[in-house]
Amino acid sequence: MTNVIEMNQIYKSFGEVEAVKDLSFTIQQGEVVALLGPNGAGKSTTLSMIYGTLLPTSGSIFLLGQEPTKRNIKNYIGVMTQEVQLIEDLTVKELLNLFRAYYSNPLGLNDLMKAAQLEHVIDRRISQLSGGQKKRVSFALAIVGDPKVIFLDEPTVAMDIESRENFWLELRKMASFGKTIVFSTHYLEEADEFADRMIIINQGSKIADGSISELKRLFADKVVSFETDYKIREEMLSSLPYITKVEMDNRRISLYSNKMDELLVYLYRENWVMKDITVSAAGLNEIFLTLTRGGTKNNENVSSSSEG
Repeated sequence: MTNVIEMNQIYKSFGEVEAVKDLSFTIQQGEVVALLGPNGAGKSTTLSMIYGTLLPTSGSIFLLGQEPTKRNIKNYIGVMTQEVQLIEDLTVKELLNLFRAYYSNPLGLNDLMKAAQLEHVIDRRISQLSGGQKKRVSFALAIVGDPKVIFLDEPTVAMDIESRENFWLELRKMASFGKTIVFSTHYLEEADEFADRMIIINQGSKIADGSISELKRLFADKVVSFETDYKIREEMLSSLPYITKVEMDNRRISLYSNKMDELLVYLYRENWVMKDITVSAAGLNEIFLTLTRGGTKNNENVSSSSEG
């Protein structure tokens, strides 16, 4: 596999504020990687350095084997930023054709309209579009040059549910053709469903890196869920041994634990009356909160096989 992105001990400071600290990772051709973290974690700054609009304070970055600021790199990458800034007086068709003229082998206008679901607004001026429609135009501009690497910073904000589903469907098609896709999102279910790999950063530093299955194996508590006819107070459940979290929904109780075997033995010995019992791993939300809130597992960094 070819390394498409290489980040080597990157630091980025804005005055006295250190936004990114000793960040290193590699991304290989064809990978779909979600860059996750809380607000202010350094996600947008990291993406901007990778595609060359920000320079690191120290460290080295290589994109497609070159420094990201090299002019010819722009022919092979596509970028969709958080903020949509478009030429308001142009129609959608005029804007797409303008950007198509910048590339030697652009995608056809019909292909762009279909990929970004713009068929019904193609003759409208940008100023007449909704926020979600402008997002779809921004996506079309990101892929207009048929890029090898696509960067997406919070791409589905302002999109409705149907547009989000169609957006990810189109990206799945692109990924199947070997495109490398790097995206940030606050919608963790999107990362869970779409990404091959997740890099989680907090306060500018990488705290986890791996597939969702690896992260669940190393960081997620397990949860036992069951129904009971007994009236039990949440305070009593929280006092049980091995419990990290309690959820109650009418008669259904969910107990989270990082020592599930011990908890189940305890419940059995105490003769708890339980029915419809399920045991599963906690979801990505729980992993994310455990890591970014500085839980006890935060020091157990996981690195995927893609890590250089």
